[in-house]
Amino acid sequence: MYALRTSPKAQEVLGAEIYFKSQMPWIWGEMNMLHGKIDIHFEVKGQKTSGTMTFKSHRPTRQGMFVTTEWSLETKEGVKIDLLDAGDPFKGIELSEEEPKVVGRGSYAPNLSG
Repeated sequence: MYALRTSPKAQEVLGAEIYFKSQMPWIWGEMNMLHGKIDIHFEVKGQKTSGTMTFKSHRPTRQGMFVTTEWSLETKEGVKIDLLDAGDPFKGIELSEEEPKVVGRGSYAPNLSG
C-alpha cells in the first residue's frame, strides 16, 4: 500500500489520500512465501476515483529474490494502468556472497541436527 500511495501514476489517477476502499479490506488471491508465489488484488480508493490494485511476483529459485511481473491499477471505469513502467519498486538489495549468513535473515536456517 505504501508503494501505491507514493506512486506518481497512482496519485494522478486516484487522487490524493489513497487507502483501501473499505474499512475492513479483503485481499484476494495467493500469498505463498514458502513456494515463492504472490498473486493478489484488492480494492483501493482516492479522492478522484476508485479501482483494483493487482500485484504479481514470483521467486524463480529457492533462495532467489522475488521478481515482480505485474503491478497494475484498474479504475472502476475499466482503464488499466501499468505501475511497473518505472521499474520494480519492490526489488530488494541482494546479499553479498561474502556477507555472513545470520539466523533470521532471508531463507537461511541453521543446521540443528548436529
